[in-house]
Amino acid sequence: MLVSLNTLIDLPESIGTLDGLQVLKFPDCSQLSELPAAIGGLKALTTLNLSGCHSLTKLPAAIGELGALTELLLTGCSSLAALPDSIGKLGALTDLDLGACSSLAALPDAIGELGALTKLDLGECSSLAALPATIGELGALTELTLEGCSSLAALPDAIGGLKALTTLDLGECSSLVALPDAIGELGALTELYLTDCLNLVALPDAIGELKALTTLYLGGCASLAALPATIGELGALTELDLTGCSSLTTLPDAIRAMPGLTICDSNSGLDKASDLMRKWDVADRGQPEEEHEAGIRKILEESEDTLSDAQMLTLRRLQRRVCDACGRQGTLEVERFPVCWCGARRYCDEKCQQVDWDRGHSATCASGHTFPQNLLNDLRVFYVDAESNKIFQKVAYEQYPPPADRVR
Repeated sequence: MLVSLNTLIDLPESIGTLDGLQVLKFPDCSQLSELPAAIGGLKALTTLNLSGCHSLTKLPAAIGELGALTELLLTGCSSLAALPDSIGKLGALTDLDLGACSSLAALPDAIGELGALTKLDLGECSSLAALPATIGELGALTELTLEGCSSLAALPDAIGGLKALTTLDLGECSSLVALPDAIGELGALTELYLTDCLNLVALPDAIGELKALTTLYLGGCASLAALPATIGELGALTELDLTGCSSLTTLPDAIRAMPGLTICDSNSGLDKASDLMRKWDVADRGQPEEEHEAGIRKILEESEDTLSDAQMLTLRRLQRRVCDACGRQGTLEVERFPVCWCGARRYCDEKCQQVDWDRGHSATCASGHTFPQNLLNDLRVFYVDAESNKIFQKVAYEQYPPPADRVR
């Protein structure tokens, strides 16, 4: 017979008499709001699984009496707002899973007393704004997951105390702006994930001290505009993911020279910039400078939505040196071409201006725009105040648009 635990509201005090019990699992008991203090009597318990207990708001202080507990799983306990200080007494605990405990706002300082802890999962703890300094006392910790901790704005310098840490996942920590220099003290770190840290603007030079690092994921770090040259000192690095780093347009030479390194940069600013530079190089066929810069202007115009600020400035400068009559492209070394009084046409000399005027610009130039006399007479008759005048002008421009918009 199958027994559903979905309706379980509480546990009896008598549960504490099961002194030989080693595994206790109550997953997805959505109505279970608390545990009895008697649970501290389970001296042989090694695994306690309360995953998915959405109504669980707290743990009893007696939880610290479970001296044999090695695995505490609280994944998805979305109403759990805090842990008791007695959590630090779980000397045998190796795995603490608090993933998706979205109401958990802080960890107690006592967390640093978990000397045997090797895995700490805080993924999707969206209310967690900071880590206690005692986190650095977890000398046995090898895996720390903070993915999706969207309120986490910084890591404490004490993070450098995690000498055994091999995996640090900070993916989707959208409030994280920078990493502390202490990150370089994680000598055993092999995997560092910073995927979709949208506001991360820089990496510290100290990242070059992570000599064991093999994997660095920066995909989706849209605000990251540069990488420190010290990344080139990561001799063990084999995979660098820059996918979607739209602000990143260059790589330090030290990184490009790293043997055995695979760089993923699809849809990144680096990828777009590299493609643009390849086109730029192809455009240079040893032709006269004006012709070459005309080719550059065309390339930039075709890629206008992906250009950096510097490239946009180059495009604007080139566009100001194009003659609308003969099509000549001037070089960046000459003054920009003068414009017609209407501001809509630009010429390399007066001869081209005359040619364009005779060709038809005389019929569309807005510099000589006037209204018919009868309309001006009406304006004098119907003028009442400034607001009425604006309305009258709007109607007048609709009926008699500037010559640049119509042939006169």
